[in-house]
Amino acid sequence: MHIEYELKYFSNVDSAYKILKQNAQLVHPRTLMKRVYLQDTFVPDRWIRIRDEGSCVKVTFKKNNHQGKIDSVSEIEMQVFNFEHAQDFFLALGYVSRMYVETYRETWSYENTMITLDTWPGIPQFLEIEGNDAQDVYRAAFALGYSQESENDMHKNKDGIVAHMKEVYCKFWNISLEQFKTITYLTFENVETIKRNLEKNLE
Repeated sequence: MHIEYELKYFSNVDSAYKILKQNAQLVHPRTLMKRVYLQDTFVPDRWIRIRDEGSCVKVTFKKNNHQGKIDSVSEIEMQVFNFEHAQDFFLALGYVSRMYVETYRETWSYENTMITLDTWPGIPQFLEIEGNDAQDVYRAAFALGYSQESENDMHKNKDGIVAHMKEVYCKFWNISLEQFKTITYLTFENVETIKRNLEKNLE
């Protein structure tokens, strides 16, 4: 199983992106992507992500060891031919559909890393750096102007963060994990309605 070495960066994205464009190679232009997350009903720290990237569809099995470090998640990824059929396959195996999300992603190659500019509904744009090991990620981050000492969890005030998107949304929207779990369909068109409904429930 492949270890996923990656960090997310929400600070100084504009300046880092300028450096990225000057020094990296564009692999995939900004593209609307569809994602579905399916949960293992028996093991909560394992899940499936099916992502339609426009030019291909990828299925990724992910497992979280809950250490909160840059290498906390292991994964197995493969390419399939049909977004909907892949969902049906895992639903038939007993996985439960958790969430559908639409995002925009732009992908760049820099030395031994892949760097993406990600846009998710209702939160600030961020950069994600993924490499073959932790040092590759830190070196790329440093080249973009970030601190090399960036490994931390969502609650520490440094540059890079190790966090799942559910934790990111809970932080930016100031909601609980249980409230986030009520969101099952998130797009750029319905995000403001979802936020209003959550705010009403908090009153």
